[in-house]
Amino acid sequence: MVALITLAAISAIAPVLFIVWWLLFDVEGTPRGSLIWRFALPSHLKALPVAESCAPPLYFYRGASGPRPQTAIMRFGTRLGPEALRAAYASLTAGCRADEAAAGSPGRGWHCVGRPYAEIEIRVAGGETCRRAEIRLVGP
Repeated sequence: MVALITLAAISAIAPVLFIVWWLLFDVEGTPRGSLIWRFALPSHLKALPVAESCAPPLYFYRGASGPRPQTAIMRFGTRLGPEALRAAYASLTAGCRADEAAAGSPGRGWHCVGRPYAEIEIRVAGGETCRRAEIRLVGP
């Protein structure tokens, strides 16, 4: 009887310990739907839609450490050009202030208040039919 109780306790605690262990590490290139995606990424990153996808998304996450803020990234292939991609993600930048220093850069930036992120960058580069896109959420 004691052995069964011990086994049940270990069975209940083991998944929790596994999840905590994974949360201590940065996430590098995990696909949508994986265990790491489900348990180790912030919900605002998982909720990002993939616009005109031609290659599946990969997710990256680096937690805050000292003065360095958290950084959450989704990279994927898209058929959209830079302006069309920014328009597709207009809801992410609504109410945010455009970074004038980055106005002409390929990674246009915005500063946001009252969001789960303080800054957002939307980048797209290369390719004729399938371009590399990156949505980067930084902070707060």
